[in-house]
Amino acid sequence: MTSQRVSRRSMLGGIGLAAAVAAGGAPAVRAATASSSSATKLYLLGTGGGPMLGGERGMAASALVVGDAVYLIDCGYGACERISRAGLSVAAIGSVFITHNHADHLLDYGSFLFFSWLQGRRDELRVYGPPPLRKITDDLLSANALPLHYYKEDMHSPPMPPVRVDEISAAGPVMQDDRVRVRSVVVHHPPVEPALAYRFDTADRSVVFSGDTSPSDALIGLARGADILVHEACDVARTIEMMKGAPPPADGDARINGAGSSAPQGYDPAKFAEHVLKAHTSVADAAKVAAAAGVKTLVLHHLSPGSSKIVPDAAWIAQARPHFAGEIVVAHDGAIL
Repeated sequence: MTSQRVSRRSMLGGIGLAAAVAAGGAPAVRAATASSSSATKLYLLGTGGGPMLGGERGMAASALVVGDAVYLIDCGYGACERISRAGLSVAAIGSVFITHNHADHLLDYGSFLFFSWLQGRRDELRVYGPPPLRKITDDLLSANALPLHYYKEDMHSPPMPPVRVDEISAAGPVMQDDRVRVRSVVVHHPPVEPALAYRFDTADRSVVFSGDTSPSDALIGLARGADILVHEACDVARTIEMMKGAPPPADGDARINGAGSSAPQGYDPAKFAEHVLKAHTSVADAAKVAAAAGVKTLVLHHLSPGSSKIVPDAAWIAQARPHFAGEIVVAHDGAIL
């Protein structure tokens, strides 16, 4: 399978932000940058939970860079901008993996299809994810057909290369090329069916992405012995309070999640609380999954609430540490591991 390439200088031009780490007892802070000796780099692009605007963490997106090949995992709103800010080229991404079809994991996918072509993608794009991802892709391309036509006419651009979508509904092998082997399992994230977790094995690293899920035995099996588990984490009590419309802290950012509350119009707090408890994973349970799988590093990701004014890094770590003895990283947009 062919993956588009990009120069090493352009790929690694971004500067990673600080990531909060605890390895042992007390929390510590490590600068997570591309200076790691590993040939496989994990870029945390969007690390917040839910379709929130205006906060410090964007919607879900990560990139795995293996040598000069780039793989995108999820494509929430703002992903294309964060890819660019990280020093990566959207056109260099040859494979996209969607965990599930919630908006905060998919909203920038249509933009990605456009920008990857506009910025120079000339090879087939491979996209993997749950059904009806093929129809979603066709609909997005159809919706953008007129702008694409204008660009081709005005700029004499070549036609968009093919986009091949492989829909995944069950556990098993997903793809393999000369850089990476990818497997998936189905996780529990009602009412979305199916929702997927992915494992990427490269020559020097194994990285697992939970997607959105409640605690999952299938995920524990997939992540067994992995170097890094990127797992969603929810501070359940604070998330439910936030969605009830509780104001931000007195010294906080008035734009947290776009306003003091992220609750949509007509929102039912009781139903939302039920969803959080059934379909997501608490910090403690994410740590227990990591311990059961025997992973080396747990990355707390897709954080809800996403504002460090509400839940600072030390609080995330304090909830996880009793249940996991390995390294804990609190994800921030722009960090590179």
